[in-house]
Amino acid sequence: VMETKPPRETARLVDVAKRAQVSVATVSRVLNSPHIVRSDVRQRVNEAIKELGYLRNAAARALRMHSNRLFGALVPTLNHAIYAAMIEAVHRYRADIGIALDGDADRVTMCDENGRVIDGDQLLGLIATTWKSQGRLARNAVVATVMSNLGLETHLKGQGVKLERTQVGDRYVVGRMMEKGLNVGGEQSGHIVLSDFSTTGDGLIAALQVLAVMIETGKKLSEVSHVFDPAPQKLVNRKFTGGDPLSRKPVQDAIAAAEKALGARGRLLVRKSGTEPLVRVMAQAETESLVNDAVEGVLAALDRE
Repeated sequence: VMETKPPRETARLVDVAKRAQVSVATVSRVLNSPHIVRSDVRQRVNEAIKELGYLRNAAARALRMHSNRLFGALVPTLNHAIYAAMIEAVHRYRADIGIALDGDADRVTMCDENGRVIDGDQLLGLIATTWKSQGRLARNAVVATVMSNLGLETHLKGQGVKLERTQVGDRYVVGRMMEKGLNVGGEQSGHIVLSDFSTTGDGLIAALQVLAVMIETGKKLSEVSHVFDPAPQKLVNRKFTGGDPLSRKPVQDAIAAAEKALGARGRLLVRKSGTEPLVRVMAQAETESLVNDAVEGVLAALDRE
């Protein structure tokens, strides 16, 4: 990425992290997904932002006045630290877009000119809505996994688009797409599969579709990328030792109780990691209190075991 004039020095994410005594990744989460961060940590980070004068949005507005129509791309493993690096690069180089790819570029996450991170669900919603309006969306349906936010499902339903859900894993998304004859699918993590162009996830192709929307509409990414308001969501990983904790009755009872409490107002997903000794507990619901109660109930049962 090139820059046309020296960047203006300002407080950086790393400065905020040091002041708040948290990681850069945590600062990034507070800025982009505050609902998954503990309230006391959010308060520390926000106080550090105020003390240091880290004005993410104000800085972005000033930089846009001198925009040089560039975008940046990062190609490491996707995680919150990389999101932070992408945001810093967008601000530093006065870019209009940030694009982060994983090592083999089958996953993508983007950020707009304000540094707001756009996850796979928002990208799916944007591409599906655009393709439907253009008559390109096969069978007016999209495939996503059980991890995708309820807000995406609600948005697509309002557009007359059905959301097909599968278990986690892009191979299951691709399998359902082939089974149903669909051409758009993906995961919240950024696997976006567009079978008109490729039979697997391709971050570059997905990013190009987003750029095409910007060109066709003449709008900035911030104006087209916030497709829906996410429902409150919380994901917690809990380590375990010994046998399968999900086979134990107290844990099963806690899961059943949480699902009953959520009812039609939310969703609960509890599963073991396929690569680590972890149980992943994820809840989505209409309110943050419902989400917290569901997750904490299951975690309490896991901890007792």
